[in-house]
Amino acid sequence: MIQFDKLALTTKETHTAEFTTDYKDYVLRIVAQAPGVFRICCGSLKALNLVESNERLKTRAELSVVPYDQVAELLVVAQEDGWLFAQRDYALSLKTQPFSLQLLKRPQLEGAVNEDFSTEQEAVAAFAEAEVLLQSAHNYAEPFVFDGSWALLLDLPAEQAVYGLGMTEQSFNRRSEEFVSDQAVFNFSPLAWSTAGWGLYLNGLDRSVHSVGTKDDATSYQLRTDNQCFDLFLFAGEPLAIFDQYTTLTGRAGQPPLDAMGVGLKQLDGQPDEAFLLFAKQLREHDISLNTLEYAWPSMLRIDSDRLNLDWNTDRLGDNTRGFFDALKEDHWHAVLPTFPAIPVGTHLFDELQDRGWMIMDAEGDALRFSGSKHTGQQDYGLLDLTYKDAYHFWRDRHQQLLEHGQSLKTATSVFTLPDEACGRHNEEGALLRTLFPTLMEQALYDGISATSTPPEGVVVHDQLTIAAQRRPYLELAPFENSWAGLNQLYRSLISAQNSSVPFVSHVIGRAGDEAMSPELYLRYLALSTFSANFAFHAEVEQLPIYYDEATQSLAKQWLGLRYRLIPYVLGIIEEGVRGGQPVQSSMPLAFPKDTTAAAFDHQFLFGPAVLVAPILDDTGTTLVYLPAGEAWWDLNTGERYEGGQTLEYSCGLETIPAFGREGHMLAVGPTIAHLGEMNSARLLDEIWLFGMPIHNPVVMRNKIRVMQMQGSSYIKGLEGLKILHTDELEVKRRGAEVRISPVR
Repeated sequence: MIQFDKLALTTKETHTAEFTTDYKDYVLRIVAQAPGVFRICCGSLKALNLVESNERLKTRAELSVVPYDQVAELLVVAQEDGWLFAQRDYALSLKTQPFSLQLLKRPQLEGAVNEDFSTEQEAVAAFAEAEVLLQSAHNYAEPFVFDGSWALLLDLPAEQAVYGLGMTEQSFNRRSEEFVSDQAVFNFSPLAWSTAGWGLYLNGLDRSVHSVGTKDDATSYQLRTDNQCFDLFLFAGEPLAIFDQYTTLTGRAGQPPLDAMGVGLKQLDGQPDEAFLLFAKQLREHDISLNTLEYAWPSMLRIDSDRLNLDWNTDRLGDNTRGFFDALKEDHWHAVLPTFPAIPVGTHLFDELQDRGWMIMDAEGDALRFSGSKHTGQQDYGLLDLTYKDAYHFWRDRHQQLLEHGQSLKTATSVFTLPDEACGRHNEEGALLRTLFPTLMEQALYDGISATSTPPEGVVVHDQLTIAAQRRPYLELAPFENSWAGLNQLYRSLISAQNSSVPFVSHVIGRAGDEAMSPELYLRYLALSTFSANFAFHAEVEQLPIYYDEATQSLAKQWLGLRYRLIPYVLGIIEEGVRGGQPVQSSMPLAFPKDTTAAAFDHQFLFGPAVLVAPILDDTGTTLVYLPAGEAWWDLNTGERYEGGQTLEYSCGLETIPAFGREGHMLAVGPTIAHLGEMNSARLLDEIWLFGMPIHNPVVMRNKIRVMQMQGSSYIKGLEGLKILHTDELEVKRRGAEVRISPVR
C-alpha cells in the first residue's frame, strides 16, 4: 500500500520531476504537459516504461492521449515540507507528512502580464499569495492511496458546480452524481471542469469511478480507478481554454465535409430502399430542404460468409453499386451507410475466424455469440476482434477502398454489451474491453474514410460516447418522444454532451411511431434544431412538415431556409472547434464563466461566438432571457440594442425564436437555396449581419474576411459582392476590395 507520505526526488528535468515511493519500484511523476496542464502519473517503473517499448500498448495509449512533443517548462523548487512545480501562471504544490496537493493560480495585477521567473526564489515569491484552484481533500488523512486500485480525493467547496462528465437529461451541474466509466447507462465522458478555473481528466481504458459530491460525501470529488497506473491531467484556466488543452491532449475534432451538412432524412426500419429514395425526392418536390439520406439497418456493407472480405450488400444495392451511388451524387444526395463488424453464426468464415482467434472470445475460448438484431438482419453473430491489429487494419482498409463517392458511415455500439467473460486477442477483458472495443469500432471507420484528407474530414455517425469522441464526428442522439418533455430532454442532452467537449452532436426531430406533435410543439422543435450542429427528419409522414396545414408548412419551410443560410456559419464554428475545441452550442458557464448569474439560465446557449439563443421549451410562448453582463446584445427579431446584465421576459410567435447578436461580432449567412446542390462554391455567402461596430473576424467556413480597427472605424476585406445589413448608427463605404464601417457623424 502506498500512502505517499514518503517521497524522495530522484530526477529533475526541464519538464519532469520523478519521485521514488516506499513501495517496490513505484514512482510518482509530475510533468508539465503543456502551459497550464500538469500530469500526475504513478505506477511501477516497468508499467510506465512498457508503453514506450511495446508497440501495441503505445498504439492503444494514443487512442486517449495523442503524441505531443511541445511540453512546457517546469521549475521544480524544493521546500521545507514538499515541492513547488511552477509554470508561468500556474503551479502545483506537493507536500508530504501528511500528503497534500494543490493547483495554484498566480496573482495577476489588472491589465498586467505576468513575467517568467528565472530563479527558485522568484517562483516561490510569485505563488506566495496564490489562489487555490483545486486541492486534495483536507478532511482525509490519506487523500491519495494505492491498495490494488487507486484513489484520489479532492476538496469540493459547497458552492462549486462541476460540469462535463458526459450526457444527461437533468442538471448540467454534475454534483451529487457518481459515474462508472465502462457502463453505458452513465453516458460517460472523462472531462470534468469548473468555472473556478480547473479541469481534470483521469486517463486510462480500465474502469474509473467519479463520485462528485455524492450523498455519502458532499464535500469531496473522489476519483477511483483500476488502471495499472494512475494518470491524471489537471488543467488550469477558463473553460474554453481547458477545452483547447483537452483536445490538444486527446486529439483534435474531426471535420465533416460540406456535403454532410444538409438536413437529413432517416429511413424507417423495414422501409424499402426504393420507397425511401422516392419519398425523399417527393419531399424535395414539396420544397422540403433535404440532402442527407441516412439508411437504416441492416448493414449496407457485409462480410462474406466463406472468406474474409468486406463488400457491398448487393441484396440492398443491386449488382451495379457504382451506378447506385453515381445516381445519388448526381441528384445531390449524401448517403450515410450503416456498417457493423458482425460475422454470421453458422458460416464457414465464423468457424475459420474462431479457430484463428480473430473474434471476441468467451471464457471457454470459443467465439462469443450475440443474438441477432436489426443491425444484422436478425441473424446471430460474433464480433470481429478489432483489438487485434490485423483485424483492425482489414476493417479500416476495406472501408477506405469501398467508399469512393464521399459517403458517410454509421455504426452502433449500443446494440451489444460485452460481458465480463468476453476476451480480446491479447486478454483484454471486463471494463477495459468495454471501453476499448467501441472506441476501436469508431476509430477504424474514421481512419478509413478520412485517410485521404488533411486535416481529417469525414463522418462516422455513432450512438454512444466513447474515449476522445470529439475526434470522430458525429454523435447522434437517440430520438426523444413527441412531447414538451421530449423537447426538454433533447435540449439538455445536446448541451450536456457539448459541455463534455463533444463539439458536434446531431439529433432527429421527434420519434418515429409516436403520435404527431401539435403544430406549436413541432415548430419549437424545428426552431431549436435550426440553431444546432445538424438534424434529420424521420421518413414518416406524421413526423414531417407535409403532415401539417399550409400555415405550419410555410413556417417549417422558413426555418429550413434559415438553416441552410446558416450552414457557412455552422461549418465555420466547426472549423474553429477543430483548432480550439469549442462546440457549436456552448452553455452559459462554458461561454461566460465569470458571469455568476449566467449559469442559472441553463435554458439558453451561445450558438458559435456570435449569437445567443434562448429556445422556447414549453407551451407558454414566453421565456426569460438573461443577457450576459459586460457586453451589449442586439435582438435579431427587432434590431433593438440591450446592455448586458439584464433579464428580459421574451414572448414570440412560432415564426421566431429569442436570439441576440453579440456586439462587435457579425453573422455571415449564405444565399437562400433549396438544397446544397444549389450552393455555389465560389459564392458561399450572401449577407453580413453587423451587431454594432465590427471588431472580431466573422466565423465562417473557408474564412477570408478580416477586420482591422483604426481611428474609430473598422476596415474589412473580403466582403466583395456581399450585402451588409447594419444599424442606422453606422455608415458603410466601399473602397475597392475594402469596406469601411464608421459611426454616423
